[in-house]
Amino acid sequence: MESAAAKILLLVVGIILAEATRYIVEYVKRITPRVEYSSLSGIPVNAGDKNLCAFRIKITNPSKKKVENVTFHVRASQGALKMEVISKPDGLEYSLVDKDDGIDLTFPYLKHDDEVRLKAQVESKYYASDSLGISVSSPNDIEAKKVPYEQVKEISLFSSLFRMPFVFFSGFVFASIVFSVWAWRVSSQPEQTETKPSVYEMDRRDIVISAASVVGLPHIAELYFTAPDPKYFNEGDIAYSLAAASNKPDEIEKYHRLLSLTLGSAKGMAPESEANLYYSLGRLDLLIADDTSALSDFRNAILKSRPIVEAQTKADAKTRKYLIDRGLL
Repeated sequence: MESAAAKILLLVVGIILAEATRYIVEYVKRITPRVEYSSLSGIPVNAGDKNLCAFRIKITNPSKKKVENVTFHVRASQGALKMEVISKPDGLEYSLVDKDDGIDLTFPYLKHDDEVRLKAQVESKYYASDSLGISVSSPNDIEAKKVPYEQVKEISLFSSLFRMPFVFFSGFVFASIVFSVWAWRVSSQPEQTETKPSVYEMDRRDIVISAASVVGLPHIAELYFTAPDPKYFNEGDIAYSLAAASNKPDEIEKYHRLLSLTLGSAKGMAPESEANLYYSLGRLDLLIADDTSALSDFRNAILKSRPIVEAQTKADAKTRKYLIDRGLL
């Protein structure tokens, strides 16, 4: 028993020392002027007579120090590069200057926790680069680091303990020892674990662009490529209006495949968006007089969200009559 207690105490001391070391390293990092940057690329798309690839860029200052006069040089190996700032702290100034080999993005300063997000686009007649090169320069002594695009800031529990009165810190140590004893007691008991498969979900923009590229609708790909905040919900209305305007069976089939591919590829889509896409599929079925498929798609739409279907039919008397005549509404 004494041996077990010694092991538990050693474990607790080890945890505290590890957290203390981590806090010290974290503190040193935060007092050093530092910037972090990341980029996320989309799917290269062939849009008619040109090739496109979209990127998102994020720049942050995680340090306690203000970073002054910092320039980010962004370049693409092939294709014409365009950049635009889409979000920044209020009052933060910046400049975008085209260079022969890329674009210079310069900030007079970045304060603690400032975050800037940009969108970039590479366009080429033959091949659009699917990666960006980013370098950082400053006349001041700063540290620059590339990080994953959506890296979550890690928070050290021990760092917050330094701000606590000693009585609370002592309580934390005591609680750690009690918990360690409990964990040791139950560790020998068998435990069943459930393994859940990880699911990789593409961005909605990438899914629609990919589907449009597959079926041969470059204007849809470009529309979703340039949209600031694309939604699945709107895709059905756009597809139906363009298909109805063309009134060509082969074009209608392309839009039908576009919506079908989107529904088949998008995991975790909101029921309201699924309902609207199925509703638009049903309307496309009616354009080519496919009554069987129309009934199936309309039933799926009502199953996903009846209020969405009812709202859509308020401005669509023809489809509303069709659904009422067949007992669906």
